Amino acid sequence: MKDPRSTPPATARTWARTPGLRAIYGNGKQTRSFCYVSDLVDGLLSLMASNYTLPVNIGNPVEHTIEEFAIIIKNLVPGCRSLVESGAAVEDDPQRRRPDITVAETNLHWSPKISLQDGLQRTIEYFREELSRHTFSHDQTYMNVIKSPPKT
Repeated sequence: MKDPRSTPPATARTWARTPGLRAIYGNGKQTRSFCYVSDLVDGLLSLMASNYTLPVNIGNPVEHTIEEFAIIIKNLVPGCRSLVESGAAVEDDPQRRRPDITVAETNLHWSPKISLQDGLQRTIEYFREELSRHTFSHDQTYMNVIKSPPKT
């Protein structure tokens, strides 16, 4: 939480408490796959414990559209009053991302276990606990607190 590059806390706080529009880039139909960190670590540990020496994809092959991802987050954050709106597309943004994990399943006997919904709920809970340790003024975000010089 003390890393100033960390924007999830500010994002979670903003989604939870600030009404308005949240832009997604492009039409929101581009897909991504999300792998929860514990699944990724388990996959890497399985690879290290194996004798397999060729490249292998470790990730989650379940695709979700960016629009669906934004709506899931909105629905998981209690009190969220934000609306999701499409914005300008980002140049060279891939339309589809989905790893083929057949090699990991076959050679490492590994596949992800945590669903997107479950992983997001765990992430939201983590940041809720972390944010409860900090005091914010009305318009202040976590990033403002970190960057502000200490009061003497």
